[in-house]
Formats: sequence, structure tokens, C-alpha cells
Amino acid sequence: MANKGSTPKTMKALVAYAKDDYRFEAEYPAPTCGPDDIIIKTEACGVCAGDLKCSHGAAMFWGDDVQPSWVKPPFIPGHENRRFS
Repeated sequence: MANKGSTPKTMKALVAYAKDDYRFEAEYPAPTCGPDDIIIKTEACGVCAGDLKCSHGAAMFWGDDVQPSWVKPPFIPGHENRRFS
């Protein structure tokens, strides 16, 4: 399949820096594509219950006195693009 163009250097993203610190970034660095990866241009997306729980500080994501943090900020919320610690 032919490459239709170069990948942009930046993208728009909602970035989680902490459980109470989510920011819209108009020029967040775009990911690089590895040999087993694909990058798609997203026209629209939705928010799932897991993303809402994460944004509200759920211990299952951010950790607490019993469990360690599962996420490693900064990250872009979403099942397909989450960076874990």
C-alpha cells in the first residue's frame, strides 16, 4: 500500500498529567510508527466509562495506599493509546 503522505510532527490531544490535571494540547508530539504499528487519522472519538473513572482519580488507575499506580503520566487516555508504567 502506498504511503499517502508524511506523518505530522504534532497532533491535538487530551493529555492526563495527573488525576486532576487533564489538558487539551493543540500541538502534542505525534507518536512514531514502529515496524509493527499503524497510525490512523481520527475524525471523531468517544469517551468510555474507564476514561471517566481515570479522570475522576480512580485508584485502579492512579493507585492508592493499597495498590500502585497503573498509569504513567503524561499519557493520552484511551484503550489504544495508553502508556502504562
